[in-house]
Amino acid sequence: MKYLLAHIALFICSWSSFSQKPLVQLTVEPKTANVGDVITISVKSNIHGDIEVDLPQDFTQGYDIMNGMEQETDYTTGRTVTYYFYSHTGTIDKEGTFAIGPAYVKKGNKVYRSNSVSVTIKKIAPEVQSDVQLTARQLREPAFGIITQSAKSIYEGQPLVLSAKIYTRFNATHLENYRSFAMDGVIDKHDIGNSSRILLEEARIRGNSYYTFDYDKKVVFPTGSGKKKIEPFKLVLHSAFDAVSITSSGASVDVKPLPSGAPTSFTGGVGSFTISREVSDTRMRQGDVFTMKVIIAGTGNLQNIGEPKLDLPKGFVLYGDPVMTEDLSYSFKGAEGSVTFEFNIQVNRAGDLTLPQTTFTYFDPFKEKYIESSTGPMLLKIQQDLNFQNTTNGEQSLSSTLDLWSPMREEMDVPADNTLNFGSPLYWGLLGSPLLVAFLFGLWLRRKDMAPIQPYAPTRLSREEINAQFEQLSKTFPERNANYFSAIQGIVEMEISQCLTLSNIAPSTREIIVHQLIKKGATDTQISRYVSLMSTCENAQYGMGIEAIDAENLLSEARLFVLELHKV
Repeated sequence: MKYLLAHIALFICSWSSFSQKPLVQLTVEPKTANVGDVITISVKSNIHGDIEVDLPQDFTQGYDIMNGMEQETDYTTGRTVTYYFYSHTGTIDKEGTFAIGPAYVKKGNKVYRSNSVSVTIKKIAPEVQSDVQLTARQLREPAFGIITQSAKSIYEGQPLVLSAKIYTRFNATHLENYRSFAMDGVIDKHDIGNSSRILLEEARIRGNSYYTFDYDKKVVFPTGSGKKKIEPFKLVLHSAFDAVSITSSGASVDVKPLPSGAPTSFTGGVGSFTISREVSDTRMRQGDVFTMKVIIAGTGNLQNIGEPKLDLPKGFVLYGDPVMTEDLSYSFKGAEGSVTFEFNIQVNRAGDLTLPQTTFTYFDPFKEKYIESSTGPMLLKIQQDLNFQNTTNGEQSLSSTLDLWSPMREEMDVPADNTLNFGSPLYWGLLGSPLLVAFLFGLWLRRKDMAPIQPYAPTRLSREEINAQFEQLSKTFPERNANYFSAIQGIVEMEISQCLTLSNIAPSTREIIVHQLIKKGATDTQISRYVSLMSTCENAQYGMGIEAIDAENLLSEARLFVLELHKV
């Protein structure tokens, strides 16, 4: 009978595992886009195998490729299902309707097929923005440039899309000596799509025919409120052997401060977000430390939000700062994706404890109001541990404090007595107090005669030492690998830390360095150069690619920046 039951159980388990219906789902976002806009193709499957997607001939694949997995619980069956994800981006540079897919998942000798998705690509309307004032002088030129912007007025923290737009009477072939537009109060900016590709289109302005194209499309996040100027861009535009120098018109944007009355759970998020939460375990022993992940997802200034504020009741003790992990991409909506904050929490009470909801408040710039989003509460079952020494509000009891700080704990462990008995702790305390006071007074007199200790100040390198460092770096890494870019980053951050006398701050804390630069009165150009240098080094380290000549230019720019900083 036992063998029969065992065979039946084995059959049921096998049947449930193999009866899971294969899933291969293809999605495309957005389904309607303009020529050259970035689209994202994603595949979701409960089958782990090789993934291929049928793509149209006019599709140009980008470099943003992501894959991963997650587990979900099917509450109707109680089973846990593992899903695998794969996505990549690209552009279609031709108008029309295109079929993307199906996707195929190959596992062993079997191939599983997904659905297909139709995408409509529209030609960008050849119209000059009505709010851009073109002058008669510009229209007389063979070519001119303007700065396009997604809005004329935004809230602080709201993303702003800027682009260089060029109009020309001739068929341009290439450009050179491009100098990007610059905006006051911007230290956080990111390229959107293939922003350096020239895609000519025809347009008519006041009866005249032009070729036009967008270049250097960026999403920026202005800091501070007020009217911000956008300085012109410059370039040289070529058509065969002819060249025209262009200096665009400038622009401006009004940055409004966020409304007053923000809730305490607001940590700087501007956009549209959701919050979710995960814990490593819901059943533990008293004294265990568990991990709680709080995930903020959405679009906006996601890269700049602060950690959610936890409201932990008695019985929960937070250990250290949370670990933050970002999974972001940048688009017309700003930063898209998710940011995960991982907290370590100890439970020091037994029983059924409720972990309260976690609340995150953000400001929606389109609804112009603060919106609160919360997780639900969570029940934790904590088993009592008689060996666990409980704490109150995170502080140790008197007995545990004596255990830590007094090697003579056992000798002093006598019953409490208010009478002055010979040999009691109270007796020795009163007897030793005058001696202790005399000793401390003598120590104070001795310190008065000692020379004062000078505070630590970082030793700054001389110009010769800085040049020697860069020369040695160039010789040490002839292949210009990841270590080469890491070394450049290290020299720049160390020198800037020493310049700002940040003796207790690690060079990698870039946000603090930028804050100190602003307080020291550094210009926006200096801060932008610093952020650009660090970002370029990081991109190169993580395999995003950099040409050999760009690597040399980066070294020269870093050396020049450090030497200029040396004068501060």
